[in-house]
Amino acid sequence: MKIWVKKGYRVPVFLIALWWCVTPVCAQVLNPEMGAAVDAADALFKAMKDGDYPAVWTYLTEKTRREIVESVSGRAKKMGLTLDAVALMEDFAGGGPYAKAYWDAFLERFNPDMVLVESTWTPGELKGDRATILIRHRKAEKPAVLEMRKESGQWRVGLDETFGHIQRYILRQ
Repeated sequence: MKIWVKKGYRVPVFLIALWWCVTPVCAQVLNPEMGAAVDAADALFKAMKDGDYPAVWTYLTEKTRREIVESVSGRAKKMGLTLDAVALMEDFAGGGPYAKAYWDAFLERFNPDMVLVESTWTPGELKGDRATILIRHRKAEKPAVLEMRKESGQWRVGLDETFGHIQRYILRQ
């Protein structure tokens, strides 16, 4: 077996390879904003797993919250009910009956462990108040690009920004 790297070059090659492997991990440590965004996403999925619906609500972007309230009130209207948007927002913030019904149904179709346990996370881009996190499930060919927004000083997960087109398609079925 031939040695493809001469003895004098082994250490520099090793150091370059080590730097190449460690840089993505260090990027999160060196950039506290990206670390905070990843922590917020992790907290959201853990809150889902624990059934802590008021906490889930705090980790969602304003756009996602609006879309959820509009979706629930639209479904209620089709059943002949009228729900006040402000009251629905308060219900979701407090983990009330509408929030419980919505998130229980959501979690019948989505297992948070698919993200927390069965996926690898890679910090994506960070630009101002926006960040992305690449989440690749072990059976997936491509990662999901989780959209994050910084609102009121807190990183929040944009479920609608990330998966809205899929959710709207499923709801039409």
